[in-house]
Amino acid sequence: MDVIEDISKSLEIVDTLLELLPPFQARLLSSCVPLSISSLNLIKSKLTALKDLEDFTELNLIFLKGLIEKLLFYLNELLKMITNWAKSFEEEEDEDLLIFTSKFDSFSDILDTIPYVSKNDLISLEKTDPRWTKLSPYSSIFSYSKPKKVLKHYKNFMVQVAVANAFMAVGLEEKSLIEKKIMVGIGAMYYSVFKSQAVRRTKIFIANPRIDVAQNLWNLVDSWMVSHLMNLMMPSVKINKVMYIPRTVSHVLSQENYSLNVNQCFKENSEEDLVMTRFICSFDPVSKEKVEGIFCCAGRRDKTDRKSHHYQLVFHIHGGGFVSMSSASHQVYTRKWAKQLGIPVFSIDYRLAPKNPYPDALDDVWQAYNWVINNAKDQLGINPAQIILAGDSAGGNLALALTYKCILSNFRIPDGLLLGYPALNLSKKHYTPSMLFSLEDFLVPHTFLKLVRSYYTADPSLDLENDIFISPIAASPDILQHLPPIRILVGQNDPFHDDCYRFTEKLIDAGRDVKLKEYEGTPHGAFSFCFVGGVKESYDVLHQSIEWLRELFLIRKE
Repeated sequence: MDVIEDISKSLEIVDTLLELLPPFQARLLSSCVPLSISSLNLIKSKLTALKDLEDFTELNLIFLKGLIEKLLFYLNELLKMITNWAKSFEEEEDEDLLIFTSKFDSFSDILDTIPYVSKNDLISLEKTDPRWTKLSPYSSIFSYSKPKKVLKHYKNFMVQVAVANAFMAVGLEEKSLIEKKIMVGIGAMYYSVFKSQAVRRTKIFIANPRIDVAQNLWNLVDSWMVSHLMNLMMPSVKINKVMYIPRTVSHVLSQENYSLNVNQCFKENSEEDLVMTRFICSFDPVSKEKVEGIFCCAGRRDKTDRKSHHYQLVFHIHGGGFVSMSSASHQVYTRKWAKQLGIPVFSIDYRLAPKNPYPDALDDVWQAYNWVINNAKDQLGINPAQIILAGDSAGGNLALALTYKCILSNFRIPDGLLLGYPALNLSKKHYTPSMLFSLEDFLVPHTFLKLVRSYYTADPSLDLENDIFISPIAASPDILQHLPPIRILVGQNDPFHDDCYRFTEKLIDAGRDVKLKEYEGTPHGAFSFCFVGGVKESYDVLHQSIEWLRELFLIRKE
């Protein structure tokens, strides 16, 4: 059996590495060598247990073989590096070892999940299998005439991400705010010139990530300087206002659904226990009033001369791994939606982990959704007769969870869902081949994915595998059959790629209206690359999202 041979080869290389590494420990006072030895020993024990199995019939051998082949690649790369170290062992080599060790730790975690993977999993089947044939009318691939050029464009963009990551990491090493800003500036200049050093520093950081650095990197667009620069690149809209929405219904996890006071007015200024929301609109939805006049009702309720003139809106939930980013950072595309569709967008700034783990974010979007349904007409001149939920990455997760809550609570279900590369499965027992893309991804690296999941689902009693509010892919047909039309966009090289296909299959089996489009050579996060200096191919994803939003509104009209 080929997979047994690959496991045996892996074990041979692991044994060789365990013989070569100990002598280097004495040459450098570092914890990296023992950490590497410990990680390799763990890999060895798990590979040995797999090799000694008497019955492989219940394992998904396709997945296992692909995983072991990838592991073999990294083991061979480490072996080549160590054999070239000669007699010296400098800090640079120690850092390289740290990078490899972090990858082996992730492989070790993945090996634990192999027994839980179904041998008949969709992704492991041949494309000629009837299950894939069934998917064909509902899914398509957007291909490019020069795919290598597309890959190069995204790779170059990821180098820019590495530059940002590197100079942010330099600044955060300082204690005072002034020193941080000075070092960020110096780091920006240095790493903009020496990009290879930025890539290296990013790989080192990824190997041993810190949540504060990760948050600052992902929140870079929200910084004063960058946000002003980005503002020049984004289309102007007539209304772009931050508002604070009161909580008007019971908590999202409450078994009893009751209203606190449905018709409460929003506030213009932040107050405790309000949900921050951004209202983006390309027109004045209230007849014969100034744009600022829309906000005259803040603090009071006045509907005497507010006639609704619009009946559609997009309710947007941003991504960012549940720990970062905001409605502001996602204006790169939400403004384009508002402008090109001529439809208002409500973008929700839910509370973020680690300060606010699950279910705080979900409760915020639930509260905001209820308020919009009950108050947008009287207070903003928008009658939400048609409402589409849109979310990317973590926002896609929350959009589905919110819809499930509406179904279970017998509350107004949205008229459609637009999901960009959604995070559908947060289970620790989950593995799929597309997750291996995260081993070399600078935006959603494997260590970050584990880190943000641990912060968002901090409560150890949570059922990450079966709780549909945490892992939406776990929803039963009884829930799925009530979902509105759904459109899903995902990149070919996205760690969440495979789950999007699995979820699409479940939706088809539940008789739902669903379409999925995959983009060749595209990594995670394409919506956010649609700006001057970003990636031009990402506009293909944006344009499809606009087309599908139009389609979802038309379906409801019909």
